Amino acid sequence: MADSEKNLAYLSSKVEQIEERQNITAKYAVGVKRQLDELIEKFNNLQQRFEQQTALSNELNSGKYTNGLVSSEAVAVASVTDSVESARLNNSTGVMLVTSVAAEVNTDFNEIETDKTDGKDEIDAATQQEGSVTDFSDEEFKIARMTQLLGAYGDMLLLKAYLSEEKSKKNPLSGGEFWTQYNAGERDFTEINLAGADLSGHSPNTVNLSKANLSKAKLTGNWSSQNLSEANLSGANLSGANLSGANLSGANLSGADLSDANLSSANLSKANLDDAYLHQAKLGSANLEKATLKRANLGRAYLNNAYLREAILNQVNLRGAVCGEVDFSDANLSGADLSTANLWKTKLRKTDLSNANLSKVKLLDANLEGANLEGANLQQAFYNTATIFPTDFDAAEVGGFLIAPGVLMQNANLADTNLNSVNLAGANLQGINLNSTALYQADLTEANLNGAKLIKANLESAKLLQANLRQANLSEVNLSSANLTAAILCGANLTQANLICANLSAADLSQANLKNAQLRSANLSGTNLSNSNLLGVSLSNLNLSWANLSKANLCASDLRSANLSQANLTSADLRGADLSNANLEKANLKDANLAGANLSYAKLSGAIMPDGTAHE
Repeated sequence: MADSEKNLAYLSSKVEQIEERQNITAKYAVGVKRQLDELIEKFNNLQQRFEQQTALSNELNSGKYTNGLVSSEAVAVASVTDSVESARLNNSTGVMLVTSVAAEVNTDFNEIETDKTDGKDEIDAATQQEGSVTDFSDEEFKIARMTQLLGAYGDMLLLKAYLSEEKSKKNPLSGGEFWTQYNAGERDFTEINLAGADLSGHSPNTVNLSKANLSKAKLTGNWSSQNLSEANLSGANLSGANLSGANLSGANLSGADLSDANLSSANLSKANLDDAYLHQAKLGSANLEKATLKRANLGRAYLNNAYLREAILNQVNLRGAVCGEVDFSDANLSGADLSTANLWKTKLRKTDLSNANLSKVKLLDANLEGANLEGANLQQAFYNTATIFPTDFDAAEVGGFLIAPGVLMQNANLADTNLNSVNLAGANLQGINLNSTALYQADLTEANLNGAKLIKANLESAKLLQANLRQANLSEVNLSSANLTAAILCGANLTQANLICANLSAADLSQANLKNAQLRSANLSGTNLSNSNLLGVSLSNLNLSWANLSKANLCASDLRSANLSQANLTSADLRGADLSNANLEKANLKDANLAGANLSYAKLSGAIMPDGTAHE
């Protein structure tokens, strides 16, 4: 009896559960039925609209409509398609839900039949209640339906994401396949996958590669003015490529090799150039506004007139870069290496230069108003009176040098710096170190360079009129076309110096060492070369009239066709010198050593010969 009561209690409990589930299923089925009917009607309407939009889209593609109409109608078509797909998902989800509940009910039913057949009558009675159950209220159904729709919408988003990912995972085209399509007339390659493709050796004409995947691709040749906006060029090889005027806005060039590339006037706004290699790249007049160049290497790059406002350049390498008139306003250059860079007339207003290396940098006429220079290294940086620094900032206190006429910079170290075109006329530069320094067209008129170190310095076309270079070390210096009129160079070391086309008239080179110096086309009229060392120097065709060469070492020197009229050559060493066709009229050769010298066709009228006799 006890077992029978337990069985009845169990059956009663199961029947109640089934009744509750069937009520829910019946209510939901009625609501779904109503909703499906409504969706079917909406679907038919949408189908009509979709066909209309498709027809309109075909007309648009045929070129009948332009500008804003294309975008708006295309969006409408996409919207209709999405709505249809959403409806299909909702319908299918509803059916799946009903089916799932029904399957669960059937499972429970089978369990009861297996356990006890005695409860069959009660179960049949409970099943008959389905017809009399009312459906969900409108509010209840809305809640249930919303839950279902949210689930379906999530599925739709996942599906779209999956399809997008699958599209991007398509096998990339090879370089050959790309050029085949290009030669067939294709020009729009938006979102194309060319990862790792070799596109070198060709120069396309007006192609659209916006949002293309060109990661690790090779693009050499001429890509000037092409559209590569938002393209993925991470790790790409663009070394030496011509990208002048190209649209690279928003492009990903992180880790790309752009060494020696031509990016002049290119649009790189908001581009990602983190860790890119841009050594010696040409970026003149390029737009890099709000671009990110963290840790990029722009050593010796050319950036004149480039626009880098609000750019992020943390720890960038700009060592030796040419940045004349560049706009770095509001940019972040914290921790950057700008040593030896030329920042002439550069805008650095409100720029973050904290902990930046500005040693030996050229800040002439630069504007650093409001810049953050906390922890910055300005040792041997040079500036002029036109340079604007933040309020209360003293550049001299942190090791900077004021470059201006008449300044005092004795024993300063400015080796290997760029001082091209500076004005240091009358400056006291005694003992200064200017080894390997660039002083092209610099004005050093009447400057005191006594004992200065100028080894391998570039003083081409510099002004050194009446400059004091006594005992200066000018070995291997470049003084080509320099003006050294009346300069004092006595005792100076000019071995292997380049003095081609230099003006040395009336200069004092007494006791100077000019061994193996180049003096081709130099003006040496009235120059004092007494006791100087001119061993093996070529002086052919030079103007040495009135020059003082007494006791000069001219052994084996080339003096062919030289003008030595009225020159002082007393006690000069001219052994083995070639004086053929030289003009020695009225020259003084008393006590000169002419052993082995070649005087063929030389003009000696009125010259005083080594024995003191006058030549007829």
